[in-house]
Formats: sequence, C-alpha cells, structure tokens
Amino acid sequence: MALTGVNIFLPDSDILLKWGANFRPATLDGQWWRLISNCFLHIGVLHLLMNMYALMFIGLLLEPYLGRTGLLTAYFLTGLVASTTSLLWHPLTISAGASGAIFGLYGVFLAMLTTNLIEKTARKALLTSIVIFVGYNLMNGLKEGIDNAAHLGGLIAGIGFGYAYVPGLKEPEIPEIRYKAIMYMSVLAIAFTIVSYKNLPNDFSKYENTMKKFAETEARALEFYKMPGM
Repeated sequence: MALTGVNIFLPDSDILLKWGANFRPATLDGQWWRLISNCFLHIGVLHLLMNMYALMFIGLLLEPYLGRTGLLTAYFLTGLVASTTSLLWHPLTISAGASGAIFGLYGVFLAMLTTNLIEKTARKALLTSIVIFVGYNLMNGLKEGIDNAAHLGGLIAGIGFGYAYVPGLKEPEIPEIRYKAIMYMSVLAIAFTIVSYKNLPNDFSKYENTMKKFAETEARALEFYKMPGM
C-alpha cells in the first residue's frame, strides 16, 4: 500500500475499500472475498503493529499446542466468522484488521485454559492475563470507530473451536480426532458465512442501482427533449 502512495498512518475510506475492506454494500454485491481480505488489511501502520504484537503473544502460546496447521486454520476460520458477524451487525461500516481473528485465537486459548490440558500451576496466571486482555480490549472496543462485533464474533467462535480442539490435543497419537475437529469447524464456519451472506438483504445496493437506473433514464429523456424540432 505504501509503495502505491497510500498514507501509511491514516488511509482514507476509498483506499480501504479499494484494497479489500469489509463493507456490507460492496461485500454483498458479489465481492464475498472481502470477508477474508479485510483480515489482512489495516487502517494504518500503528493499527498493524498493535495487532501483530497481540498476534505474536497469542501465537507463541498456541502454536506449541496446535501446530502451524491448527493455528492457521483457527486464524482463518475465526477471522471468517468475525467478518461475517461484522457484516450482520454493521450496515454501513468499513471494517478492516486482524483483530477479529486474533480475538478468535484468544478464544481458543481461553477454552483450553478451562480444561486440564495445560499444567495447573500455569493455568491460573495465564487465564487471568488473557481475561484481562480480552476484557480491556472489548471495553475499549465500545469507542466509536472500533468494530466490536467482529471482536465478539471471533472470540465466541474461538471458544467453540478451542473446545473442539481439546479431544485431539489430549490424544495426539490419534491424528484422526484432530482432523475431524478441523473438518467440522470448517463446515460450521463456512455454513454460517454462506447462510448469513445469502439471507442478508443489501438494501443500500438495491437503492444505489435504482438511483443509477433512474439517472440513466433521466439522461435519455433529457437528450430526447434536446433533439432538433422539440
């Protein structure tokens, strides 16, 4: 983005839409890929750095348990659910950032901390730290301009996915359990996205198309009255 001349501290809305932000009128107008692309797009370099710090912290905690494949799967699926939740909640909000998926990873770890998967001596301190982090950021998300719907969607999805991971993590010698969990999570996340996408009305897009047709009809009518002899 910087190489194309984008302001790296405060890119404007048009630029964010061009680069793949989630925006209901555009996303529902056949541009479904925005549900994924917005998870990798950030509203300035500071936004990016803060999210990458949070991702590094939770990634260091989770990757030893989930492995690369499990971590990436959890990131993509919770990010997808977070984007869909934002789409359902916000009719005209331009949304971008990895925070929905990152909240999903924190949700995965929260679920794991409520089981005996992690050593008891470390569990309490980690649980306190994660709860404080999540609570603070959710409260901070009440400010205008922050997409708390994506945060909550990602967090709730992450908690569910975390519990789905636990049986396979308890029996690592049976990889089928883990693969089935990933498959079921993928089906649920994609089904939630498809059903929401298909059933959510895009009234803004319909209005815009109607006004566009009206303008075209009006222009043709004006051209007719400008013809010689009229």
